[in-house]
Amino acid sequence: MRGRHGNHAKASKAAKWMPGGRPTARGYVRIRVGRSHPLALSGEWTHEHLLVWVSAGNPRPPKGYVIHHRNEDKTDNRIENLEVMESSIHMAKHMRRGNPQAELTWEQVSEIRRLYDSREKSTRELAIIYSVKILVIQRIVSRCTYINGPNGRD
Repeated sequence: MRGRHGNHAKASKAAKWMPGGRPTARGYVRIRVGRSHPLALSGEWTHEHLLVWVSAGNPRPPKGYVIHHRNEDKTDNRIENLEVMESSIHMAKHMRRGNPQAELTWEQVSEIRRLYDSREKSTRELAIIYSVKILVIQRIVSRCTYINGPNGRD
């Protein structure tokens, strides 16, 4: 019968209570919604921005799409700060932001792919030529980023 005496602190009186939810390791705010809630991601928790988005009457983003915070503040979950975006575009947007070395033109990306595919240059050589990290070159040649060309297609 251990723990069944009913004297446990609940809700805001509990030692681990955090008003407004708990932050995740990636900086998002998560809210306890219960295991049976349709938006529960793992266990009984969901991300606050997903809850706000769906509560505003919007459909849950389909697979391959994410909810983006316009002002880049993951704790600012006002509906006017949220928008749905394709995952690949979202990833490319964040790779370029704050990393001026990753700001390559579409012509440069095409040239990098051409040089790599023709085996004229290695990823290391391309990284030196274009002054970017090898990871950026690897993502370009594997088509994990910069997938949208000047006409919106690769």
